[in-house]
Amino acid sequence: MADLRERHGPSTSGLAVARAAADQLSPAERDELRDYLIATTDVTNLDVSESAQRLVRSRAAELEADPSVGLTVTEAMRRIRARLA
Repeated sequence: MADLRERHGPSTSGLAVARAAADQLSPAERDELRDYLIATTDVTNLDVSESAQRLVRSRAAELEADPSVGLTVTEAMRRIRARLA
């Protein structure tokens, strides 16, 4: 990261430096980083609206009733990337 700061300047934010570093990772390394971030993110204090909570509960119930409606992580990520493209 120090090398990235030298190239981008000392005032570059930590997030900008992290993004630049992530851009240099291989796909496998990015997957590992994603898994690490998900595993280490504290979600205990998220502010989630009641309507969002109802939606999650509803979708969870649908998935429990019929697991075939679910997607693999790979397919979900493919769809997300397609929407963002």
